[in-house]
Amino acid sequence: MSEDVGRMGPGRGHSPAFQRRILEVLCVIALFTIVPAIGWGAYILHQRQVSLDQDLAWALDNHDPWKARGLVREGASPTTMGPMRITCTRAAVDLGDETFLREVLDRGASASQSTRGRVTPLMRAASAARIGCVRLLVERGSEINAADIHGETALMYATAAAGAEDLLRLLIDHGADLNQQDAAGLTPLMWAIAWNQPTYVEILRDAGADLSLRNGTGRTALQRARARENELRRRATRNPHQRGALARIQRIVRVLSVP
Repeated sequence: MSEDVGRMGPGRGHSPAFQRRILEVLCVIALFTIVPAIGWGAYILHQRQVSLDQDLAWALDNHDPWKARGLVREGASPTTMGPMRITCTRAAVDLGDETFLREVLDRGASASQSTRGRVTPLMRAASAARIGCVRLLVERGSEINAADIHGETALMYATAAAGAEDLLRLLIDHGADLNQQDAAGLTPLMWAIAWNQPTYVEILRDAGADLSLRNGTGRTALQRARARENELRRRATRNPHQRGALARIQRIVRVLSVP
């Protein structure tokens, strides 16, 4: 026996069978401890992501773009959308935050996803004259001639904004349809008349807007302008504050009357 011990020596290991047994025991321990721990950690991370995304959907539907921005930067998915179909892209536009807009677009948010009223982020940006956001959305493929449920386009929305001359030119340069008509038959030119914007009328006319198109009541742009002029002339006799508006519509009539 002493000879056998001597042959094994102090540096010799256990037999292969014993080593396999030890390895099997360690695997069992890992199976019942480490693996469940990893699974539980993954579950916690998943639940946190679900919670963030739910909070983000609530913030979007409740028109809280500031909270939405914070949640996205905490890790909420920028592709999240609530029942009202308001997106992170829309939130970034409402904030006028071009950095945040670029961030959500880079992380997969849609540049064209519309709300339930089919209002796109581009329309929102155009209505607020946020030219930086408009440029970025157009570069990322937003459909420039998309129409909302009333048939109105981003170019029509832009006519309602003050100081949007460069914005109109940008949209036109990127292919905005000058003669698209909404559900009432109004063109972007007619919308510019409705908002009493003589400079916009000049831009649209010079870009090639069709002056012969008629709206749903059969009137051309010039006929609408003259009708508006008559209305404002009557108002100005009673209210001097209407004289500025009258001067603007008279300028529009002159612009449209040029052959």
